[in-house]
Formats: sequence, C-alpha cells, structure tokens
Amino acid sequence: MAGEESQVARGLYGGAATVMVPARFKDVSDARQIPDHQEVFVAAETDQSVIVELVEQGDMPLSEAATYYFDNLATDNSAQAARYESDVHTSTTVLEDGSEIGYSQVVGVQTIAKFNEANANEVRVYLCCIRLAHVTTDVLITLNTPIDIDPESCVAETVDLVRWQQHSSAQYTQSIFDQAVSSFGVSDWSLFG
Repeated sequence: MAGEESQVARGLYGGAATVMVPARFKDVSDARQIPDHQEVFVAAETDQSVIVELVEQGDMPLSEAATYYFDNLATDNSAQAARYESDVHTSTTVLEDGSEIGYSQVVGVQTIAKFNEANANEVRVYLCCIRLAHVTTDVLITLNTPIDIDPESCVAETVDLVRWQQHSSAQYTQSIFDQAVSSFGVSDWSLFG
C-alpha cells in the first residue's frame, strides 16, 4: 500500500506549493522541459504518473469540473475510448480567511496509445480539480496508472511487470491519489499573481 511506501514532499512551482508522492516517482523536469503550469512525476518501472497543473478557473460549476477536465484530457490524449468508473465527488473547505476551496473528483479509464502507436493501453485516470476561487485558479491533480498493457505497445517494453502488478491495484493507486490530493498545499500565494 502507499502507506507502506516511502512518501516524499515535492516542491512545486519553485517551492510555492507542495504535494506528497511516493519516492519512486521522479521529477520529469530533471530530464526534460515541462510547461511552466505543470509539475510531472513519473515511476518509469510502472508507467504511472502524478501531474499537478494550474489552469484558469473554468466557467463550469464545481459539480461538473472533474468530468469536464477528464473529458478534456481524453481529447488531449486522443483516447480511443473513455468511461467513468465513479460518480463525481465534491466537497468544500473554508480557510481561516473565509475563502473557500472546492474539490471535484472523478475516476475513469481511457484507452490511450502512446507516441501515436497503434497499440493502446487502458489507463485508469484519477482526477481532482481543486478550485481556488479566490485566486481564480483550478489546480488539477491527476494520477495515471495503466491497468491493461497491450503486449505490443511500447509501454510493455519498458514496464517491470512484477512491480507494475504490485503497484496497479485500484485500492493501492487510490491511496496514492488520496495522499497527493490531501497533502497539496500552498505556502506562497503570490504564485497566483
């Protein structure tokens, strides 16, 4: 379980925010350029990733935010298919200063081919939109984990199948996602302008 796995606090956006992820997830920006509005952490041996993304707050109500961003991600991924595995869960928290933070979460599966190859994999996508209305920003936290790997895909060539099987159960990956969402924090609100 994620609780048994070493977790580390990762600084985001120059240290203005943090999130907890398993230590085996490496910061992709150490190896290649990442857009300024994203932070990407990848466990190459399991092809899992945690992505934190800052986007301008959407016009949709909080109750529709997670499905909106999930559908948008499916389009961006050129997903061959996409379906929801959960209902949307929403909640709100009020900060000491009276500002409200909203949470909208959904879990689904997308059939995705990497690098435009013909062989696609089924990827479970956990997505949370953290709505920071007082700074007109939606923070998207996404965990991607393959649940069915086509043996002819490029992922099959790079994934350690034993480790992937150990780290891909729904219960296990849900715990990684929950830890990332619950640990997200902002220490420098000037990040938002």
